[in-house]
Amino acid sequence: MKPAVSQGELSDAKLREYAGETIFERGLAYAREGHAVLVTDEGDSSTWKVAGTQRYQIQLYFEDDTLSGDCTCPYAEEHAFCKHMVAAALGWRVRLGGEPLAASAKGRASAALDKSAQRAAAQAAKRDALQAFLLVQPARDLAQQLLSWAEQDRDLMAVLRAWQTEAKASDASNGWKEALTALLKNRHAFLDRNDCRRYAQRGAKAVELLQKLANSRPAVALDASAHALRQIFKVCDTADDSDGDIGSLMESIHEVMASALRAASLTGDAAERWLRTWFALQEEDPWRIWGAQTMLAAAGPAVSALYSARVARDWAGWLQRRASSTTPTQRVRGLPAIWTDDNDLNLERDRLRRRLLDDLHRQGDSAGVLEVLRSSIEGAHEHLELARHLDALGRQRESLQQLETASRAFPNDWRVEDALLQTYERDGCVEDALAIRRLKLERMPEHIGNYKAVLAAAAAGRD
Repeated sequence: MKPAVSQGELSDAKLREYAGETIFERGLAYAREGHAVLVTDEGDSSTWKVAGTQRYQIQLYFEDDTLSGDCTCPYAEEHAFCKHMVAAALGWRVRLGGEPLAASAKGRASAALDKSAQRAAAQAAKRDALQAFLLVQPARDLAQQLLSWAEQDRDLMAVLRAWQTEAKASDASNGWKEALTALLKNRHAFLDRNDCRRYAQRGAKAVELLQKLANSRPAVALDASAHALRQIFKVCDTADDSDGDIGSLMESIHEVMASALRAASLTGDAAERWLRTWFALQEEDPWRIWGAQTMLAAAGPAVSALYSARVARDWAGWLQRRASSTTPTQRVRGLPAIWTDDNDLNLERDRLRRRLLDDLHRQGDSAGVLEVLRSSIEGAHEHLELARHLDALGRQRESLQQLETASRAFPNDWRVEDALLQTYERDGCVEDALAIRRLKLERMPEHIGNYKAVLAAAAAGRD
């Protein structure tokens, strides 16, 4: 028995209530960038993998129509709902055909209160007074004071050395690499939340350097940004970035890369080279923060065309490898099912298939989307995806036939049952809708809602 999931429990308002505004926004960002990957869906429960500071396992389930969950991250040990659970819940909602993800709430609301303006003015006045004092001090005294502070603060010393390297780097040199490495080097075995904040503050200097390169030499800025991201990737596995400081740092570098891509206008070999770099970064990125849509929008038509060819080729290659494989994948004894090689193979299939479908949608190729959906259909949710696409194309009869086919193939899947019921009721198929309503009541006779639904369905279209 698989009771229907309450969409209200997966709504933004409810998830904000469970997780709080800040954690919800971080989970929303994870969901929008595709961090949450479905492992199993049992109707009233689902299991997910979410790429955060590590690879976390999440289970969501319903108890008495109330959403509950568990996550293997440290934050969830002390709190009811973490950002990984929020991301999984949002992903589940979208997969079930619920409301789409809300736009990101990035950015801060500007302070308009008079008191805030007065406080800001007072702080600016103090800063101006301090600056006036410093400007008349001897340069030697200031340098000695700064150096003495840097000897006690390794992060400050890294910033000064990066500044020195940047100043002496010529246009023909790779001085930027030395500077970025110094700024982004991890000097701790493990970064706690405070360490992450300090690391991101030091990384902000790296972003400034990258932006200067993007303004003057965008092609070089692309290589430098890739180098910077790889330095940060080394930190991710040993960092508790619960506050999102390192994630925000990477997003800032992505923004620089996007501006460099727009300025570079890559074509030919340069476009192919960059695309290879970008795909490599996607494989290396432990958190999968930067989505393809952002990159393609910035990179231009040449890279976009190469990307489309690549994702189509990758999907065709996966199909060929699976067709030629004669040895079934063996599950490792004692290892949970979600970590087996067989499941990883399914994850690769889902990732490559979704990447191709998203690209076809981006191009507006509805026929191509339909072809891929029909040729790759396997699970119940993929039958539903095909039915929804047919419905969106105005082919309601074919959509209904697809749902009926799915119902025969997956007679116990509540998602298929609900979708078929909604279609019957929309199209005025009174007897068919009544049959499903009665089946629901037989399965759960204690629910008054099912009884009322049967009465309403029985009365529909009758005197």
